[in-house]
Amino acid sequence: MAAAAAAAAEGCGDPGPAQELLVAWNTVSTGLVPPAALGLASSRTSGAVPPKEEELRAAVEVLRGHGLHSVLEEWFVEVLQNDLQANISLEFWNTISQRENCADEPQCLLLLLDAFGLLESRLDPYLHSLELLEKWTRLGLLMGTGAQGLREKVHTTLRGVLFFSTPRTFQEMIQRLYGRFLRVYMQSKRKGEGGTDPELEGELDSRYARRRYYRLLQSPLCAGCGSDKQQCWCRQALEQFHQLSQVL
Repeated sequence: MAAAAAAAAEGCGDPGPAQELLVAWNTVSTGLVPPAALGLASSRTSGAVPPKEEELRAAVEVLRGHGLHSVLEEWFVEVLQNDLQANISLEFWNTISQRENCADEPQCLLLLLDAFGLLESRLDPYLHSLELLEKWTRLGLLMGTGAQGLREKVHTTLRGVLFFSTPRTFQEMIQRLYGRFLRVYMQSKRKGEGGTDPELEGELDSRYARRRYYRLLQSPLCAGCGSDKQQCWCRQALEQFHQLSQVL
């Protein structure tokens, strides 16, 4: 799209509109995607202040005047896909692979939090821009992406690049953690913090179920991890799993 903007600028003849078009394109491109994704020197963590929404919208209006608004959404998806393939996906999986072979369950969970937290920070600029593009489409500033909406295209791109083929060790790590979370969650529904759950006691309609329930309460071992309740990390696991779920 940068080439299209340059070509349109050359065709303007008058240097005034041509310069306005180039400035508008620079504003839109660096405002919608991280400058690093465009090969610019700015770091993803440089803290540079992006253009305000009003400035971006004014720049889009200039692009509309030259017919370039029609390719803006496709350009956005293309830049996202290239950035995912060249940078974001590699960074994410490198973070996972650094410790996956030697990590125990607590380390696995912290590793996932770090990796997905990093992924979230890399995708946040794109997701924010996605909302702007959808808003401008509703306002009639952009033309839309046809039968498949822009958000669907973005999500398809994310899934296709990031998780099309996941390493077996990653799958096993996820399965172990989810197995733990399920056991802890189910057990947490069966017992309260400091003793019996009156509502649950009414549901235990068999003598066997009541005996098993009270044995679990009295056992020194955690039903989630099988270790001593004073040393288990299940409560922390649930809290961190909640954090991970929010990221996902």
